Amino acid sequence: MVRLDQPEPRLIVFELAAGEYRQRHDVRMGEPVTLDEPFRVTLDPGALLRRRPA
Repeated sequence: MVRLDQPEPRLIVFELAAGEYRQRHDVRMGEPVTLDEPFRVTLDPGALLRRRPA
């Protein structure tokens, strides 16, 4: 879940375990996280707001 409706963007990652979704990570802007499943990826919620150069 990506939360862009707050003063700083956040990424909340859930994991399915024993038939229930449980929060695994709560990542704030400027605090990148690397996830290994289902594939390796590094995310920083703040990067979602950056504009690409034209």
